[in-house]
Amino acid sequence: MVLTRSARQAQQPRLPAASIPDTPQVEQDERPKKRVKTRRGGEVTKVIKDPDIGFSSGAVGKSARKKRKLDILGSMPLEMFCEIARYLDPGDLLRLSRSSKALHELLVSKSARLLWRTAEETVGLPKCPQDLSSPQYAAFIFGKLCTYCVNARAIKRGLELMSEREIENKYGGKAEIFFLVPTRDYTEIFEKEKPAEISFRSYKYYEPEFKTILEKYNSFKKSSVDQKNFVNERREAVYKIGLESKKLLSWLHRANNLKSKDKADAISNRQSSIHAKLRDLGYSDEDFDNELDNEKWRWNDLIKQPRVLTDRSTFNAILSLEETIRLRRENIVRIAKERRISERQNKLIDFVWKFVSSDEGKTCCIIASDFLVLPSVQEVINNDEAGTDIPQKHFDSLKQKVLELSETRIQKIKVKVASSIMRTRLESGLQVISTNKSSEDIIRGALNYVDSSVTLQHPTSFIGKRFDFHFNHLFTFPVMMKTLRSCSLRCFQLSHCGYIASMESFRGMPDQSALSIADALYASVDVASTLADMEALRDSFVCMRCSPSARKLLSWGELVNHFYQERLGFLRRERERENGEKTVSLINIHDHDEKMPGKLAVYTGNTQQSRKDLIKPCDCRSKHTGRVKKIMPYLRDS
Repeated sequence: MVLTRSARQAQQPRLPAASIPDTPQVEQDERPKKRVKTRRGGEVTKVIKDPDIGFSSGAVGKSARKKRKLDILGSMPLEMFCEIARYLDPGDLLRLSRSSKALHELLVSKSARLLWRTAEETVGLPKCPQDLSSPQYAAFIFGKLCTYCVNARAIKRGLELMSEREIENKYGGKAEIFFLVPTRDYTEIFEKEKPAEISFRSYKYYEPEFKTILEKYNSFKKSSVDQKNFVNERREAVYKIGLESKKLLSWLHRANNLKSKDKADAISNRQSSIHAKLRDLGYSDEDFDNELDNEKWRWNDLIKQPRVLTDRSTFNAILSLEETIRLRRENIVRIAKERRISERQNKLIDFVWKFVSSDEGKTCCIIASDFLVLPSVQEVINNDEAGTDIPQKHFDSLKQKVLELSETRIQKIKVKVASSIMRTRLESGLQVISTNKSSEDIIRGALNYVDSSVTLQHPTSFIGKRFDFHFNHLFTFPVMMKTLRSCSLRCFQLSHCGYIASMESFRGMPDQSALSIADALYASVDVASTLADMEALRDSFVCMRCSPSARKLLSWGELVNHFYQERLGFLRRERERENGEKTVSLINIHDHDEKMPGKLAVYTGNTQQSRKDLIKPCDCRSKHTGRVKKIMPYLRDS
């Protein structure tokens, strides 16, 4: 069994009083020596007994020195202590009472009431409530502990703050209980004799406190005299809490404003003092501008703080600030150079945009990123000797560079698109457009094995739907180049247009079905010509798969797109039928011509029939909208 300290002392034999020596020398010799302390550097502090002092003259601990200083306050007259309290606030007295046992006993005693009142009057604090003592009042305002749960830095973030309706659902209390517990925010509702119950719906209660009051309320017999007395006492207490809270909130607001003002004044004085010393060293006010500073630089940390400057702190701060000013000057020079480079770059971009937009450069198709990386352009941009002005000779020399860059880029695009078309034709089993290379080389992707001019001018060279986000639509190479040129012009002003103009959005091969349709139509119309000649014929083609009432004159591109869209519609209806969808589609009753099943389309210049014989109006079209009417669902399968 482990004995306590008092029990062990009781078991030790005690000497009679007469046998105990009373001389100071013996008493000092019998005193135990302090433990030898070892410093970090390995240096040992020797403990030497000094008979004149009565304690060791070696290194004395910090707590011991503090204790000896605080012992002086315990023996100080109360009048002198009150005079000192005039320069302290209740928070200072609270921290002082926690520094030692002697001061704690002194400051929490009844004789110290005058000290607390003096400190409260010094800061203009409202009168201490009757249900709190002065130390409790000071702990409530200046302390860091919650006065209810006694937790350090307790902050209720809503987990224990509940509304009137939430508490009613959880505890099921009567409406009267909500008048007996203070709310989180001050409200004047408690000042009324009979406040409405609905008035508490927008306020929050602290759940532990509400639970305590509710348990005490339910401990009394229902409608008993004791319960009524408890209700009256709580109503009066909550009313007083509201009034005192209102006064205290007003004082806290004034105190915070005063504290903020003092802090701002201290920061301003520190800043003025540091700026004055820096001016004495030869620095100007321009060196104090920290708008372009790096986040790692400590300019604001050293200047904008309320701490009072000392000689040592001033010396260290000046050294650090001088280094910051040096870095700041270098940063300003670098930023100014970057701005001049940016201005020269913008002038070159504006020059190229004007040149490409003019008649002289109307065939150009370049993007800003390719132009800016040219060595000659980089030389002009990075030449900082001339400032932001660019001589006219540089503009004249760059025109030829723009034309050469555009020609190289267009040639790369032609080869890329032509190779993709030829590769798709071979994989689809279509007839190869004339070329001097084998089909295996083309399939392997050798771009130089394709005659791009012949391929792109062939009437069947249509590019599929995967370019420029145009879904379900076919277009030719000239149309694609027109789009690229438009995007090239915009990319000099809008950077996001450079993605389309750079051909990065061109994904793979054209649609195989589009090339098959174009090949079949080209054989059907029996017109041997190039793509440009076919487009020059304009609206001279008629779809023979439509009945005469649905036919119309189409251009070559419109004719290919017409068949391509019909194929997409057929595939869509097949998917709907396979999925069992019961939707009624818009069906064109003129999709099929039973009289000429083998003819796809005709060129009106090669036929003996007149246009009136090929195209006849239909009575089933609406006169107002011109759209094809819907037919009954049973016609879908017929």
